[in-house]
Amino acid sequence: MKETLKPIHFVQFKRIKIQENLEKFLTEKFNLSANFKESQNLYGEVSTEESLEYQVDLDNIHVWLESHVVNSERRTALLLRSILADHDEDDLKSAYSDYGRLLGTSQPNGKPLSDKAEIYNFVSSILLDGMPCDNVNALIDTDDNKVKWHGQSDVHGKHLIEHGLEPKLFYTLREAFLDSLLRTKGDYTYTVDAREDMIVNEISIGA
Repeated sequence: MKETLKPIHFVQFKRIKIQENLEKFLTEKFNLSANFKESQNLYGEVSTEESLEYQVDLDNIHVWLESHVVNSERRTALLLRSILADHDEDDLKSAYSDYGRLLGTSQPNGKPLSDKAEIYNFVSSILLDGMPCDNVNALIDTDDNKVKWHGQSDVHGKHLIEHGLEPKLFYTLREAFLDSLLRTKGDYTYTVDAREDMIVNEISIGA
């Protein structure tokens, strides 16, 4: 039975495309065409440039989206392992920072993200943390010029472990990416603390 695409499906697809474009960015920056091809042979190809409705399996939208989330995570982990064979972590952090800056400057300027709820919604529209129904993130605080949310589970670490990498590497690179992206939107600073029981995310405004 055909399912109906809903707004949340398009939001999730946008997050997937941002992650897949990161794969392409890393591939070009570190000259990993052969590795990228291998990753797609192992974990499926990236989505096409067609609109979601023209490529999604309408008989099972959730499964199609979820498979693209997981496959992108696994391809990225494989690329990270390849990069770290010849480069250090600082090179990766610099690349993620560059991608964040590129993504931030490529989006329409619009009005400044001055409202804290708007800041959180903007970030939520970009970060790929499992499927929406996983309810990974929970907004905790928007006081004292800060926006704080907790990741209630780590949905990324297992993919890095699968490829012989430390789970916390994901959050080191996310911090470089998101901090750089937010700085294109205003006077914001992002930090993340990956603890055993939760992932503490914080955006400082005017820091």
